[in-house]
Amino acid sequence: MVGVWRNGLIVLQGDQLRAIGENLDAHDLYPTPVALVEGEPLRVLAQRVDMRGRSLRWLLDQLGTDRTYYLSGELRMGSRLDPPVQDLDRYRPAWFAGQVLRLHLARGADLERYLGLVVAQGEVCSSG
Repeated sequence: MVGVWRNGLIVLQGDQLRAIGENLDAHDLYPTPVALVEGEPLRVLAQRVDMRGRSLRWLLDQLGTDRTYYLSGELRMGSRLDPPVQDLDRYRPAWFAGQVLRLHLARGADLERYLGLVVAQGEVCSSG
């Protein structure tokens, strides 16, 4: 489990983040009976990063590749992208609304389309 989304869970399935829940309009997957198995405790490190004047590529370079990071925040970008047509109720780790890029537990792979854009204003919280 990575996080929560509209009374459901966000999980990593293969290499994609997916939302699981009973609302088929807001979730990608419908739950079946599951069991959580106790394992090693999670160790989460979190930090806030002021992104003004920086690109997402810069951020990913700073975070490194030695662990998986999940990014959340809102970034006002210096340019506007036309977003692909998408169902706004569905879980998306990264999406544009006007000039604002919203991140909700996004990973580096979710940001490939936006790596070269420079942030005009905003901060990101990274955890991993």
